[in-house]
Order: sequence, then C-alpha cells, then structure tokens
Amino acid sequence: MKAKLVAILVMVGLVIALAACSTAQAASTNVPKYTPKPTQSEIQKVTQQTIEATIDEFSQSKNLSKSLELNNGDTLTLILGSNPTTGFSWQEQAQISDKAVLEQTDYKYLEPASKDGQPLMGASGKDVRTFKALKAGTSVVSLSYSQPWEGGQKAEWTFQLTVVVK
Repeated sequence: MKAKLVAILVMVGLVIALAACSTAQAASTNVPKYTPKPTQSEIQKVTQQTIEATIDEFSQSKNLSKSLELNNGDTLTLILGSNPTTGFSWQEQAQISDKAVLEQTDYKYLEPASKDGQPLMGASGKDVRTFKALKAGTSVVSLSYSQPWEGGQKAEWTFQLTVVVK
C-alpha cells in the first residue's frame, strides 16, 4: 500500500514538474514584441474607391462626367463598360491633366463570362483602370471610346472624371 502511495506521489510530482517546464517555455515564447508608434502617414487611412460607368449609362448619354474626392495615397478603380467585338474600345492609357497629382497604375480588360465560366462571344465586358493619388491638387482623367484604326469613328463616347486630392 505504501509502495502504491509512493508511486502515485512520484507520478503526480513528475506531472507537476513537466507542466511547470512547459508553462515556462510557453511563457518565454509569448513575450510581446515592441511595436513602434505609427507615423502620421500610417495613421491617415488609405482607402480604395470605385467609380463605374456602364454601357447602359453611355447609351443614354454619350458624354459622361463625374467627380470624386480622394486623400493623398488613396487608390481609385475606374470601371467602364466596353465591347471590343463592335470594333470600339477605350484607349488603354488615360489622359491625365496633372500627372503629379494622379497616376494610372494598372489597366486590364475583363471579358464577360457565362455561369459556367466560358467567354460570352459578342457580350460587353469591362475596362478596369487603377489610379493612385500622389499629392494634393486637382486632375482630370479623360477617355474616349473609339475605333482605333485610321479612318475609324472617334469619340463615340467620352468619359471625364475630375479628381480632387486632399
């Protein structure tokens, strides 16, 4: 009986010792790391805004104008309805009145797709451009929807976006 009691006490002691070691090791790995204070520019929340103009909107008015305010460092995504199967397309590089205030950082065409993911021939897709606000000021983004070849119809639709960066 004494031997069983001694064995149980030894086992309990080993369990307690092992638990203490693992707790001490876990505590040493969970030491909080120093995090410096954020700078003023990190405090200013950078946002992403999106403006879209659909083919239906251009069907109602061939010349659309919009305006938008951004903070310095913000990102703008501009989405314009497009159907290159008609021979018309938006120019890839937008005309920007003040490139020190706003810059185009990306361009891509998103093809329309059916529910099964296959391309829809003849359906309209979307031209997607990304811009970044560089500094305070005002800049105008202009685009035209044209037939790009010599003698093709020009400026069938136009889009103008006035961007004020604060």
